[in-house]
Amino acid sequence: MEQNIQDLIERATNGNYEVHGEPKYAECLIGFSFGYKKLGDKILPGLSNTDLAEFISNNYSSLPKILQFEIADALTDCTGFMHRIEKHRETGTYLNTLEVAIQAKEIMDKHQWGTALLIAHPYHMPRVDAVCQKLGIKTIVPPGLESVKFDTESEQEWTRDQAGWTQKEPKSITWYADKDWL
Repeated sequence: MEQNIQDLIERATNGNYEVHGEPKYAECLIGFSFGYKKLGDKILPGLSNTDLAEFISNNYSSLPKILQFEIADALTDCTGFMHRIEKHRETGTYLNTLEVAIQAKEIMDKHQWGTALLIAHPYHMPRVDAVCQKLGIKTIVPPGLESVKFDTESEQEWTRDQAGWTQKEPKSITWYADKDWL
């Protein structure tokens, strides 16, 4: 298990996520946001989420979508089913990767979907994929996400650049592993 965690940390800190599965077999798409911008009290998608939305629009627009709201807000070309995940089920609790995955799994179960195409920032994808698999989601991870950039103006400093992410993500992965979330 320790080697798997070290491998996960290495992939999450260098952006070398593992592509696997055939996108044509996906029954839905789950999009995990990466940072955001603030304008007063308003949350805006920011560069990374705009890149993720553009990737979805250009490649997988016809799939049913389960999206964290920052990506949904950036998606300008949306056809078919789309569900927005906007907040944690526990009031006042941070909407983390696990919570997004749990809510997505509930939606998938409701629609009897078993296989999801995952969309996330390439540095976030290793944890996203591990969490989703732990919940029993059959995952597909497409190529091409390396075009998604960091947002130097993100409200979340750890999503502004690789250095900030590399400081925070190993702690997050270790914490998720300790909680048995991946």
